[in-house]
Amino acid sequence: MTLSDEARTAEKKFTWLALAAMLAIFAYASFLSSRSTLFDRDEPRFAQASVEMLTSGNWLYPTFDGELRADKPVFVYWLMAQAIHVFGATAWAARFWSPVCLALACGLVFLVGRKLFEGRTGLLAMGFMALSPLALAEGTLATTDALLLLCLTLVMSIFVYAAVDGPRPMHFVGIALTCAGAILAKGPVGVVIPALSIGFAVWLLRNERGIGRAHRLWFAVALAAAVGLVLLWWIPADRATGGEYGTRGLGNHVFDRALSPLEGHGGGFLISLPFYVPVLAVGFLSGLMFLPGAFSALLGERIGNKRTRILLIAWIVPTFLLMTLVATKLPHYVLPIWPALAIASAAVVDAAERGVLDDRDRSWLSSGTWIFGVVSVLIIGCLIAAPSYLQVDALLLPGIATSVALAATAVFAMHAHRRNHPRRAACIALLGLGVTWIVGVLLVVPAVEHTKVAPQLAAAIRTHVPASVQIARWKFVEPSLDFYLGRPPIKDFDDEDSLRRWAAEDSPAVLVIPRNVLAGLRDVLPESRYSELAAVEGLNLSKGERLVLVALARDLPSTEAR
Repeated sequence: MTLSDEARTAEKKFTWLALAAMLAIFAYASFLSSRSTLFDRDEPRFAQASVEMLTSGNWLYPTFDGELRADKPVFVYWLMAQAIHVFGATAWAARFWSPVCLALACGLVFLVGRKLFEGRTGLLAMGFMALSPLALAEGTLATTDALLLLCLTLVMSIFVYAAVDGPRPMHFVGIALTCAGAILAKGPVGVVIPALSIGFAVWLLRNERGIGRAHRLWFAVALAAAVGLVLLWWIPADRATGGEYGTRGLGNHVFDRALSPLEGHGGGFLISLPFYVPVLAVGFLSGLMFLPGAFSALLGERIGNKRTRILLIAWIVPTFLLMTLVATKLPHYVLPIWPALAIASAAVVDAAERGVLDDRDRSWLSSGTWIFGVVSVLIIGCLIAAPSYLQVDALLLPGIATSVALAATAVFAMHAHRRNHPRRAACIALLGLGVTWIVGVLLVVPAVEHTKVAPQLAAAIRTHVPASVQIARWKFVEPSLDFYLGRPPIKDFDDEDSLRRWAAEDSPAVLVIPRNVLAGLRDVLPESRYSELAAVEGLNLSKGERLVLVALARDLPSTEAR
């Protein structure tokens, strides 16, 4: 057997292993996603809007509680609605597509890693991607970020193949279609990120063979075509909502978000500039040990060829800088660079094994070991402090068990790395983190579940209150109540005067209200008319506040309000 035949056999083996890994990633993420109810606030908003889309048959634009939900475009709602149609209105159904998207994105990471380096690199990069805390979290939640990750990874994967093999018409068509999917998933950011990365890469490659001026023009045409495809949906949707989709979707949720911190997600410009440094450290924990060495080797031209390095740098740098400059900051905004980080980290592991790194790279790799250890200790500290901070004693033992798993992972992985066994250290880190996340979900999540008030109160209302009875709420706006109650719309009040006028009505109704707020409204909500149907004590997790949530029944027959 010739060397090329041996290499071809090895690559085929890695391909089959990658397919098996994709299935394992989907199963792993699906299992994690099945262990909890939806978390306020984003998950139930997406889920309930998808239920309403399915119920109303309005596939043009999403609604929440009957009102336009202009936060995001329509793609993710189409997918969630289909899953809910097949599996029912459950948290797992709403989350179904996120594990699918994560697994497919990891498969693309393998393909790009194999294209730029070799199959072994691509396989290791899959592990770094799948078990990184940020990617895994988004791959198990009912939001649009896993879908955006998949679409943007598709765009960049096609561009990488075009840059390496030479652009072909199918590459431009693929970029147009996948970029349109990214825009439909999360709006203009779906074209801005690829435009910046592709534009930066094309500029850096301007003197290289294979991408001429005509090709650069066609890349721009492909991105413009993506916008044109999205307009086929956007224009009818905007007209159907009287221009509200454009005003709120672009004005509030794009331009305002870029220029000022929205919903408290951000701060002073200079103070918030380093925000994504700790996000990178914690969110990419799986490959963090190798990331400093990867940056050193990339910039020092010791991994890959010039084209490879340019493609990875162009994938990472523009998005990181863009999100650093945007006023509103959330951890998942930099998730699109995770595939390139995973590939670069895996590549430096292979380079270290082959002994092609210089002293500076090895020094940075050594620094990565201690950075990994420090970040692990900080996470352990948070796990141990959380029960006291949240006042949930049931979290103490699960937090300790998860901390022990993470500590063992850090100790053994760091030991292997310090003994100059980077691949062994990478495998230990991936295996240990995989076990750690399972331990956390099996032990920590059930303790958190008992603190959620909305699902429990919604179950009590569904059991005792006919579907025809109006449900209202005051001073509790978490959307999980909408989803688990399954009776939209819930009546909300603009001010206390509106509540007082409603309280004087004679029709049967149920009011959901925190007990501490109820104490000051007993003059308009007397016990003679408003009997306590159910009360649940727990946490408002989105605010980190303890509360007792009460359902008060008004004018219900005694057989229904018992």
